[in-house]
Amino acid sequence: MCRSQAWDAKIVTSAWWVHAQQVSKTAPSGEYLPTGSFMIRGRKNFLPPHPLVMGLSFLFKLVCPLTSVSFTHLSALCRCSDKVCGTK
Repeated sequence: MCRSQAWDAKIVTSAWWVHAQQVSKTAPSGEYLPTGSFMIRGRKNFLPPHPLVMGLSFLFKLVCPLTSVSFTHLSALCRCSDKVCGTK
C-alpha cells in the first residue's frame, strides 16, 4: 500500500491479499495480459479500511562475543567453566 495511488490521494482505503496459487502471469485463452501484469484468480481477501500510516523499524541480531573465538579456544573455555558453553 505504501506505493499505491492512495498515498497521493490521501484517502482511507483497504488492502487485499491472495494466496500464491491464485497469482498467474498468464491470461486465460482469448484474453491479453500486458507485460508486467498479473492475473488474480479466485477470491480477494480484503482487510478492513485503515488510514495510511508509514512505519519504520530496525532488525538487528545480538551476537555472543564467544562466536568470534576459534574452536580450540572455545573448548578450552568449556573445560574451565561449564557455564560458558552450556555443557554439563
